[in-house]
Amino acid sequence: KPFSEYIPGFDRKRSTNNFRRVLIKDLSRNSFSHLIQTAETSSSVLYDALHEQQKFCQDINWEEQGRNLTIGIDEHSFRGHTMALTLTNITEKKLLALGVSDNVKLLRQYLEKADKSKVSEVCMDMKAGFLYAVRECLPKAKVTVDKFHMIAAANKCLDEVRSVVVGKGLHIRKVLFKGKERLNEKEKIKLHGIFYRFKHFPSLYEAYMIKEKLRSFYKSKNITDAQKKR
Repeated sequence: KPFSEYIPGFDRKRSTNNFRRVLIKDLSRNSFSHLIQTAETSSSVLYDALHEQQKFCQDINWEEQGRNLTIGIDEHSFRGHTMALTLTNITEKKLLALGVSDNVKLLRQYLEKADKSKVSEVCMDMKAGFLYAVRECLPKAKVTVDKFHMIAAANKCLDEVRSVVVGKGLHIRKVLFKGKERLNEKEKIKLHGIFYRFKHFPSLYEAYMIKEKLRSFYKSKNITDAQKKR
């Protein structure tokens, strides 16, 4: 009669336990979509690994985290709509917690147990609910919005202005979102023509310049250089 024998590290799943643990560790530094491509795996395997590790990541041992920490709070997209919450120790580059949703209540549960004397800064996105939770649970921590989300917000605003002013007739998204320093001569002429054509709608040019000034600000080499660009 056929029988089954359990071998540690192997189960009925299509991936090994060790591979799934590596995926979870890499999630602290990458998005879902990027990890799926680089690890050559599927979204279902990645999300199953996330579910398996949920219990393991419930509690954070703050005594092991050192002092003067910078904590990272972020959301990772799964299948384009489901969001997962990650907490990382940016100072020591370690994954602290991984949740199966981006629920503010879940974040608050983690932060309420944090050693407030050890967390000096929190780097996060622009989600208002997350900010309220951080302000309430870590009132003395400095809050920083990371560069990626700031640039993404500027691009989103620019695209909204473009859709209202220009509409769907012209294909200009590429030249608008491309970095100013990377434009070739043909693209520069096209961009100038766009702003001239819609000169009676200055909001398009203003939104573009805000995006470019923000990019320039983040390229500052030091605080003095950044203050000159304010």
